[in-house]
Amino acid sequence: MVFRLSKLPVIENSYPELQRVLQGLPAAEPSPQEVADCVIALRRGKLPDPAEIANVGSFFKNPIVAKSDLARLVINNEAAPSYVQSDGRYKIAAAWLIDQCGFRGQRRGPVGVHANQALVLVNYGGTGAQLMALAAEIQDAVAAKFAIDLDLEPRVYGRG
Repeated sequence: MVFRLSKLPVIENSYPELQRVLQGLPAAEPSPQEVADCVIALRRGKLPDPAEIANVGSFFKNPIVAKSDLARLVINNEAAPSYVQSDGRYKIAAAWLIDQCGFRGQRRGPVGVHANQALVLVNYGGTGAQLMALAAEIQDAVAAKFAIDLDLEPRVYGRG
């Protein structure tokens, strides 16, 4: 098997937050290192440091829905952030759905939802079962409010 790789960098900067940060850079074409530095800074601002608080990172996948479903994903004149996919469907920000259900920053005993990023479940000393119970509560709330099933991002081995 032979792989042919380009020596030219391909920079993925289609995310709106990243575009805003990159616009503030002096260079018209940011280097791969500059893009990486911006991504790291954005993630540090949203995600907890695992050395300080146990977390799984993104716990739920962003669901993909039909264009016809977008109209019902508006609350207080705010539409769910969405990104068109190559097949014409839309990827919806799961964090927005979770936020709209009121979970951001909430705790259930020794587990909770991170205050800066609703996709991140954090563990303050609880068990795997407690974390999974919170995940199920979130999934149920999103399904009840939006008729959208959230899938887990991590693979789960065991339930204790």
